[in-house]
Amino acid sequence: MSKLLNTHKNNYESVWLVNQRNLINNFKKQPIIIVIRPNLYDIENEIFSPTINQISNLNSIGIKNIEIACTPSNKWVSLMRILCRNFPSNIFGAASVTSNEAFKTVLQTKVSYSMSPVWNLELQQKAKEANHVLIPGVLSPSEINCAKAFGYEILKLFPASLFGKSYLKKIETPLNPIPFIIASGGINPKEINSWLESGFNAVALGRSLSNHKDDYLIDWINKNK
Repeated sequence: MSKLLNTHKNNYESVWLVNQRNLINNFKKQPIIIVIRPNLYDIENEIFSPTINQISNLNSIGIKNIEIACTPSNKWVSLMRILCRNFPSNIFGAASVTSNEAFKTVLQTKVSYSMSPVWNLELQQKAKEANHVLIPGVLSPSEINCAKAFGYEILKLFPASLFGKSYLKKIETPLNPIPFIIASGGINPKEINSWLESGFNAVALGRSLSNHKDDYLIDWINKNK
């Protein structure tokens, strides 16, 4: 079951904000998110063992926050239900949610949140109405400001590597207060500390992660338990 559900039923916006803050608190405990992109052939043929094995490996080194790239299909829903049931101590999210179809698929699962690489007002309105935190991908000051005005307290800066670690400091003063910012896109496990020390609150690792038992990742986890 999602760890972010709560019993405030009267005002969907307040529930949505509470869910954001609960998610932020989870990311503060471990500011690393691992993004897994299962093979589409495996999903369509219900070959779930490779993804399950990846998550078992991540669990063995202490990783808590895991996103699975969304594929709008009933078989992806089945995969996510299996993962949420088999790994109850993990916080699962859905990655790469960019369409109404994908968002409807996510709502059929018990994931705690989802992420998008873009700012899409229509999707965000649907997510707020459903009390679901769909963390938007933003890059420009205008996008950040739009997301803040909408009520977001947590954002994904994507692709973070495009402007580098110093970008947040350059825009911090005119945009204060800056929300909780996740750096995503092109980040190497060797750089976890340098991104966090540059003012980012969390980092997402995906394609740049060579394997899910990366020595730099293991070392970071062991030093920050």
